[in-house]
Amino acid sequence: TLGFAALVILLLQLVDITFTGTPMLSSHVMRENEFVKHIATILVVWSALLYFIGRMYRWGTWAPAGVNPHSVVNHELCTTGPYSIVRHPLYTALIGGFLGTEIYLSSLLGLYVVPAYAFQMIVLIAKEERQMRAKYKREYDEYRAHVRYKLIPYVY
Repeated sequence: TLGFAALVILLLQLVDITFTGTPMLSSHVMRENEFVKHIATILVVWSALLYFIGRMYRWGTWAPAGVNPHSVVNHELCTTGPYSIVRHPLYTALIGGFLGTEIYLSSLLGLYVVPAYAFQMIVLIAKEERQMRAKYKREYDEYRAHVRYKLIPYVY
């Protein structure tokens, strides 16, 4: 999958940095700009916190690891915490973390892969939204009406 390919590219870049000091296909402009590195660091930390907080809110409503949560009988719809702002905050966190890491590494290659990875997440979201509507029906429609954005408030 594209997600696996993105992970492989990230790992190759980290190995490349370890042995050469710079990532492959790196941008000199991004590498020398401390402000960009600070923004990237903030994005990675924010994404990690969002992911952790989102997982904590889903803790009581989520299925065990490896089990499709939509197939669990007692699975509840999570609508609080970050889920009251966007419907898929864990995907927002993953995309933001990946983007921040690629910016921090000054990777031009990664900046081409991030949009493809985000597109894969958007396709996955469409599939999950159909599953959620089928399972929760009116409850999910009300949730969608209240939380209009999927990934980024006021954008998408």
